[in-house]
Amino acid sequence: MTPDSYKAITEAFSAGAIPLKQLHAAARDRGSAWSVDQLHLLLTCLDDWRVAKPADEWLVERAGRSLEEELEEAIVAAVQSQGGKPLPAAIVMSLLPNKFTTSEVQVRKLAKDSSRLKVVGPGLIAVK
Repeated sequence: MTPDSYKAITEAFSAGAIPLKQLHAAARDRGSAWSVDQLHLLLTCLDDWRVAKPADEWLVERAGRSLEEELEEAIVAAVQSQGGKPLPAAIVMSLLPNKFTTSEVQVRKLAKDSSRLKVVGPGLIAVK
């Protein structure tokens, strides 16, 4: 499964518990050759998913925000804490809570891919 197909599938199924087989079918529709067991293992290993078998079939659901979503929120807060003006990625990193271990490259990539952030000028991070 490619990162893009994983992202598309997990974003489509972000609310409530769904059968693992249904999520697997969506992955197959996106071209994934992964088995149900492989998908089950992946979701079990991820912090932002819960996998449970309350009855006769496996159910999966989002457990909350992913680390990437938490990092994005922290970056938005860091930029806004400095008056909302664009900041270099290195300064943004210094303003992040200690629980985040990241790099300037990762901060810029997350800002570039984000719907709430953008990269302006020579690598400055700004809130949209």
